[in-house]
Formats: sequence, structure tokens, C-alpha cells
Amino acid sequence: MNVLKTLMILCLATASMFGQQAQAPAEKSPAVTAEHRKNALQLAEISGRKRFEASLPDVVRQGKEQMLKVAPDFDPAFAEEWAKRMTARIKADDFLAVAAGVYAKYLTNDEILELIRVQQAGQKSPAATVSPELQKKIAEISPKLMGEIVGGCTELGAKLGSQVGDEIAVEHPEWTQKPVAPAK
Repeated sequence: MNVLKTLMILCLATASMFGQQAQAPAEKSPAVTAEHRKNALQLAEISGRKRFEASLPDVVRQGKEQMLKVAPDFDPAFAEEWAKRMTARIKADDFLAVAAGVYAKYLTNDEILELIRVQQAGQKSPAATVSPELQKKIAEISPKLMGEIVGGCTELGAKLGSQVGDEIAVEHPEWTQKPVAPAK
């Protein structure tokens, strides 16, 4: 099996890990300050790290299962090694940075600070709420926000998955080829 086909299979498997096709990552707005980015990262950290880290085993398992489906000629050892290396290399910080970039793109620094305050207060008192204005804005931008976060994470995951797959294919080319049946 050639490297291009291997790469395509890996991209499909990795993209399936994150649930959607890759989209362009969020662009940084020129009006976003360093403080705005720092606060957006803090919001991503508060709202997403535990959830992301808890989902990693399932995400990698789903990617491995998808790989086995789309590449039935691959030795299952390839998928096992891919899952092991992906688990070792996926860094929550990289994915949180994607979310932070999208937050900074769609939310002002003051809105991000409000969400941080509410999240922190909510940990102590579940009665903490977001202002009606911000609730309305979030309802309006939520599809774009989530689409760009998932798209950016998909792109990041696909890139990592492809790198890992390429390494394994070079180290173990026999795992990517259909076994030849013995001649009769």
C-alpha cells in the first residue's frame, strides 16, 4: 500500500475521532490583545480541560476502530501502535489553544472575563448566571463557535494522526500491506 493511501486512511480515522470534517482554524483578530488571548485560554482551561482529558481514551479508541474499518488490509498491530502513540502525543494544551483562539475571535475580553467569573462562582454556587445580553450572544454565535472549535481540533488531530501513521508505516511497512496468499 502506498504512503498516500496510508495517509488518506489515517486522516479519515483521525478526523472521525473529532466528529466532523476539518474546517479552517480560527484566525486571530488583529484587535485581540495578549491579555485577551490569555483570558480566552483561561476560559478554555476552566471549561474544557477535564472534559477533553476524560474523552481522550474514547477518542483514540474510535479513531482506531475507524482505521480498522477503512483499512481492513492493515495488520491490527498498526492500529494498536497508532493508538498507543496517539495517546502518548495528544496534548490537551494544543486543543485548548484552538478553543481559546475561537473564543477570542467571537467574544470580547469583557465577555470572556464575565464567563470566567460565572464559571468560577458556579463552582462554589450553582446559582451564578451569565448576563441576558451575553446569553443572547452565545445563543447566536454558538453554531459558529462550536463548528470552528471542532474544525480546528479535527485539523490538529488529523495532522498528528498522519504524522504518527507515517512513522509507523516507515518502521513497519509490512503492517500496511495485504498478506500474499501462498501459491498452490
